[in-house]
Amino acid sequence: MSTEAEKKLWNSFRQGNKDALKSIYNTFADVLFNYGTKFSADTDLVQDEIHDLFIYLFEKGKSLSVEVSLRPYLMVSLRRRILLRLKETNLMNNDGEKEKFSLDLSFEEKLINAEIQEEIKSSLKNALNNLTSREKEIIYLKYFENLNSVEISNIMQINNQATRNLLSKTLGKLRTMVSNTHLLSSVLLSF
Repeated sequence: MSTEAEKKLWNSFRQGNKDALKSIYNTFADVLFNYGTKFSADTDLVQDEIHDLFIYLFEKGKSLSVEVSLRPYLMVSLRRRILLRLKETNLMNNDGEKEKFSLDLSFEEKLINAEIQEEIKSSLKNALNNLTSREKEIIYLKYFENLNSVEISNIMQINNQATRNLLSKTLGKLRTMVSNTHLLSSVLLSF
């Protein structure tokens, strides 16, 4: 969906069109679910938070901000809800990280096309597993959700320069962990 179409849909919803809310849900529910499961493997919790988010939207409707980038707005809102719920239920990660973000094999396979040898797949998998939660999250947002640095900084709640620095550091870390850096660069640049 184009940015212009998202704005039109959002404005229609804010003006009281409940079908617009249904369209927003139908358009973004899968994206939100996939993103939410990166923070919690509890799919019921993720689905509950998505539903609670849309109930909130329904209740607040006209009082919500006029200017939003719809997909990042929804992702930020869901992220906050899930992390708050995890914090409330003491399910936060105990390894010192503030939040837990997982990047599972299905997303690694999206990073690696079918022509890459099994050895490179294994090397990349090990490298991704050695990233911190924040590094995994920035890779997901940049390469799987195709978000720009401003949208990523809003979602991750860090400034734009910190976003660029984290992405650069993460890609550098991946390059050093993967033996064939030329191949990794071409794979990442192809997305």
